[in-house]
Amino acid sequence: MESKIFLYGGIYNWTVQDTLQRMEEIGADKDITYRLNSGGGDVFAAQGWLKDLKQRTGKNIGSIEGNASSMAFMLSLYMDKVTALETSTALIHRAFMYVESEEDRKMLNDINEGFKTVMKAKLNVEALEARIEMSLDEFFDAGEDNQTRREAWLSAKDLVAIGLVKEEDVLKITPEIAAALESPSAFFDDYRKKEVEKTPTDKKTQPEEKKEDSNISNNKNNTEMDAKEIEKVKADAITEEKNRTEAWLVFHDVDAKKVREGIESGKSITAKEQNEFLLAAQDKKILAQIEEKSNPNAETPKDESDAKEKEYKQAEKELHASLKLKNLED
Repeated sequence: MESKIFLYGGIYNWTVQDTLQRMEEIGADKDITYRLNSGGGDVFAAQGWLKDLKQRTGKNIGSIEGNASSMAFMLSLYMDKVTALETSTALIHRAFMYVESEEDRKMLNDINEGFKTVMKAKLNVEALEARIEMSLDEFFDAGEDNQTRREAWLSAKDLVAIGLVKEEDVLKITPEIAAALESPSAFFDDYRKKEVEKTPTDKKTQPEEKKEDSNISNNKNNTEMDAKEIEKVKADAITEEKNRTEAWLVFHDVDAKKVREGIESGKSITAKEQNEFLLAAQDKKILAQIEEKSNPNAETPKDESDAKEKEYKQAEKELHASLKLKNLED
């Protein structure tokens, strides 16, 4: 049986910890499909995941189901196989984050050199450079101040062209799948309407001749099957809504007001919004580090991390309660 791990959100210490735990439960010799829809996250947090990914003997399969940006794209480079939807996108840039010490700066540069080496070895560099409109070395150059970060968006067709995904591994989006991705509840309502229209409900309109008994029996069986299908679609819609909500909640500590507005809008978080949150989070981190230097009573990094994680869980609980999503936790 195929094992799957969902990463529908950012790559941070707590999400990587959950991923590593799930990988250990599945076993190093089993094949795993990592379902990716992530705007990226912390560079150093991802290194632990990458280390365990390399050590596995089972196949690692990356399934880009929406967006694989930043670290999510970089991690996909180390997969044995990558698949995508025809609507999938990816954002690439050099790994970037604020570093205070020369040791961390060197580590970050080493990480980027490693990514660049893998890209040169695994991808069609000529096709990639045509899309980023410069050489890969220039694209990864951080400049004299070590602050330059160039970005490039790639479509599913681009992912095929650069050799990350094979043409046959790009899933075509049918109208039904597109409707489900855009609005699970609308898809379910439309499905239910069609089932009601085609399923006889008025006994008076049914033929009473004996020869129709077998047809009535068949109709009953079909109705039972239709009900199961409806329940499945409903369950899928609930799961999709839970994933949508949690994708927003990843950034609650960055901008709680904007996250709440995003959840209540009913829309999925976009790649642009994810990256705006990431940049805002980076700015907040820099300010926090400046304040910590000027405050001798500042919390330690571990205390701060524990507090943020506790705050995140409490915010998630409150939002779920306010949006009447308690049933999604079952």
